Amino acid sequence: YEGDSVFPAGEYDFVFDIDMGAAVGTKKLPFNRGQNPLQAAESFCALHQIHKSNMEDIRQFIQKNAGDAPAGAEASTPAPAPTSYAAPAQEASGFFPVLQPAVFKDGKFEALQGKILEFNGQVGEELKLDPIEVNHLTEGISKLKMGVSTELRDCEKEIIVKKLGKWPNDKLFPVVDLWRLLLAHPSSSDFFKGSDRGTAYILQVLSLLTVDINSPLGLCASRYLANLFIYQTNKYAAFDKRDLVLNGIESAMNSTNKHTKLACTSVLLNMAIILYESSQPPKAFDEATAQRILQLALSFLGKADDEDARCRAMLAVGTLLTRDPATRPLSAACKAADLPGKISALESKLGAAAADLRKLLQ
Repeated sequence: YEGDSVFPAGEYDFVFDIDMGAAVGTKKLPFNRGQNPLQAAESFCALHQIHKSNMEDIRQFIQKNAGDAPAGAEASTPAPAPTSYAAPAQEASGFFPVLQPAVFKDGKFEALQGKILEFNGQVGEELKLDPIEVNHLTEGISKLKMGVSTELRDCEKEIIVKKLGKWPNDKLFPVVDLWRLLLAHPSSSDFFKGSDRGTAYILQVLSLLTVDINSPLGLCASRYLANLFIYQTNKYAAFDKRDLVLNGIESAMNSTNKHTKLACTSVLLNMAIILYESSQPPKAFDEATAQRILQLALSFLGKADDEDARCRAMLAVGTLLTRDPATRPLSAACKAADLPGKISALESKLGAAAADLRKLLQ
């Protein structure tokens, strides 16, 4: 699959043809065995701006065609055309829930490698990478730069994550930034499998986040946390530690660095997305977690002045409101915090999302 803004390029077990109707034609939907069909359908609908009422039909199509088909196959017949396809401007109320996580995949690999090698000459002898390890590091970074189709060797991952992770805090910001970029590669999931689900790695980054929330290290740590939501194994490991992660970003949201604030509000949005995904009826909605995310978002909206970060917090709120229980506790909290007034202040930045937020508050 050649890749797009939602589904990364690479080999998939299946690439389905989804008939979008005569006006649009057929679109490809890549899918792997073990993947959640409903999540794949949601992501496809978000990518192509299809009304969410079509998700169930697409999910059933995936299950029917992926159930016993051989890996590497394409669907023998296209999925039926969505019944309510519309361009974004024509969608009556289709902005929420947000289904695509906010992540930070771009990086300057050469500059990053240069800074790590510079610091390698300054750390103690017991922490230095030897020439062979430097070669492993160089090869690993080169593969990350090439993209998701590459395969990192164990020795390369060992150097990047474990050996460099022992460096002192004042030398760690380029290392944590490299870890952020590693999270955009599927091999990163190896660190979040097993019974502990990567607890040690998440705790280390949360600890580094609090060293200095205004520093480059704080920025890199906050972006790392946002990138945990790129791949399914990693994001559920992060969600498993949601209380720790949300507590960790609470103080960092007060950073003077606007990029750190944007990364922290991205974590809020990403938590809201996975909360939505994991509470498809008849599954129970985790109202306690929703209230915690909402509390952080509303608190940030009440004091922050950076528009990009505030808009991202708004997207988190809107995504939560799509699961608001019958008694409307989330909507009530939003109204008590004067969310309608805050929406008006961001009207030009939010665009179509502003109207949808107001509808969700009704």
